[in-house]
Amino acid sequence: VTIEEVFMSRRTHRRAFVDLPFRLSTHHPAWRPGLRALADQILHPGRNPFWRRQSGSFFLARRGGRTVGRMAVLDPGSIPDAADAAVLAFPDFEDDGAVFTALLDAVERRACERGAGSVLGPLNPDLHHDVGVLVRGHELRNAAFMGYQPSYYRRHFEGAGFAGWSDFHAWGLYREWFNAEGRLQRLAQRVERDPRVRIRALDLSRYDDELRLFHRL
Repeated sequence: VTIEEVFMSRRTHRRAFVDLPFRLSTHHPAWRPGLRALADQILHPGRNPFWRRQSGSFFLARRGGRTVGRMAVLDPGSIPDAADAAVLAFPDFEDDGAVFTALLDAVERRACERGAGSVLGPLNPDLHHDVGVLVRGHELRNAAFMGYQPSYYRRHFEGAGFAGWSDFHAWGLYREWFNAEGRLQRLAQRVERDPRVRIRALDLSRYDDELRLFHRL
């Protein structure tokens, strides 16, 4: 296994970094990595304002010319409750201890060089995106903007000494559940009767204005 540092300002490097989870997900029917264009935009230093205030290092693991893992580390200072912690980000890898160990070694070395006292994550790249490692619910599809990690991710992280820092729960609400729950229906009906409240559909002819309103809310 060889580790190569890559740079998100280079299109070919960014494409290789983005492509890996899409390839890995073909072996896990519940995993929906999302849109390639969005994944590219998140990592693009010229298109994502996040990178104006945060710097990081990105690594690919290769074996025989094939990409088998990726991982990034962001410089410390971005987490208020852990000011000396570097952020581990975008970890994806085949179920191979040598691949995971090589990537983690590269990340930890760079974190030490940047003065970090610990490594915390995954945040991809921060709390406004998908976070953590999935530990339950692997049989369920991940929702939009929610991450998914095969069960072996947890085994490798815990084997390397990582422990839980915070729990994050994702909840699904389905139409059939909503219709079966009387209290939810009564609450919705009360809102609909309130003359101060109007419910309308998104107006796609005013997409930019609607998006700005949605973002503000």
